[in-house]
Amino acid sequence: LLVARDRLLAKGMAEIAITRAAADGDTTAMAGVIPKGVAELSILGKAPLWARMGVDLNPAAQGTYELPYQSPIVGEKLAELASVTKDTLTPTGTLVKPRRFSAQKVLTLETLASASADYFQKIVDDLNKAADRAITKEVYDKILAGAQTATGGAITKAGFDALRAAAEIEMDGAFFAPRVTFFEAAGIPIDAGSGLFLAKLVEADRGITSDGEDFFFSSLFEDPEDEKYVAYGDPSFIHVADYGMSELIVDKYTLAGKGQIILTFNKLADVALKNPYAFSKTPALDSSAPSN
Repeated sequence: LLVARDRLLAKGMAEIAITRAAADGDTTAMAGVIPKGVAELSILGKAPLWARMGVDLNPAAQGTYELPYQSPIVGEKLAELASVTKDTLTPTGTLVKPRRFSAQKVLTLETLASASADYFQKIVDDLNKAADRAITKEVYDKILAGAQTATGGAITKAGFDALRAAAEIEMDGAFFAPRVTFFEAAGIPIDAGSGLFLAKLVEADRGITSDGEDFFFSSLFEDPEDEKYVAYGDPSFIHVADYGMSELIVDKYTLAGKGQIILTFNKLADVALKNPYAFSKTPALDSSAPSN
């Protein structure tokens, strides 16, 4: 992706990437910024959370395709000469197609001219990370939209067990919730004497429950206003299609009068649930009410 600055300045188009100067684009501060070089600055958060969840990844997606699903089929034990019951469900599905995840950065010509090669590479990494963060958000949105509501689901030990029971999976699953909800669960004891809590922090965006199952959380996971949810399911039923097409568009002209260049990063991908029956969620909980 890396190209020389002179080519960029001459032609106005290239696939590159950069980090932001401390006050990049702020004309009142540029005099103090440009001569002093640029320190590394990355977007908050780490490498894509969705990639560490154990999702079903198609790294070479092409075209448009459908992921069919239906409620689980259970076979029958039949008496001699008895007829098997035919499946009357019509499989439905979700359509997977290229969708654009984008991030944008504005640089001044002065910053661009004073930047090092490492500076360009770092911005590409950060813009790519920004697109991946949008995919992470989309994963939670799709889980929440498709999951089956577990009547007894709540941020309690019994409520977590109800979520486990409601998901149609055969292996261990994982829990998903916004960051603030995870830390609420981390403060709730499962009983009066064991000293165990509903959740425990393991790393920056992953915890485990008192039963040892993964609990993924993120500030990118967002519930509707005044509502609160915890979801549960098998992350391998989350399908991420990566179309292998990323580009950085360099626009020298739109803000030319201000001496600025717009960098727009596009990544083509899609997120879908292979089977929403593999996920459950709590009923809508009042976000202002503490759990019992």
